[in-house]
Amino acid sequence: MSRYQFFTYPYNQITDFTYLDVDSKDYIINKQALIEQRFELDGAPVVADSAQEAVEKYNCNFSRVSQEQAKAGVSYTLIMGLVALWKWIRQSKS
Repeated sequence: MSRYQFFTYPYNQITDFTYLDVDSKDYIINKQALIEQRFELDGAPVVADSAQEAVEKYNCNFSRVSQEQAKAGVSYTLIMGLVALWKWIRQSKS
């Protein structure tokens, strides 16, 4: 069985995700490239017989659904807006 590490794009985690085979020889290089593109690791690697099975398991992960429900809250939106503003200000000063 292979291990697949999933990565999500922070602003649309349900549809914007990808994965890498943890055991591939280029895993570290590809992981760094995704992180440089602002993708984030999403949980522990998924163990599966195939990439298709890994995606199916990943999509059944109920924690992602509950995270999306939490993000619907006003306080979460406000906090994330402040974080984004802070990052923008820091980048503007550079």
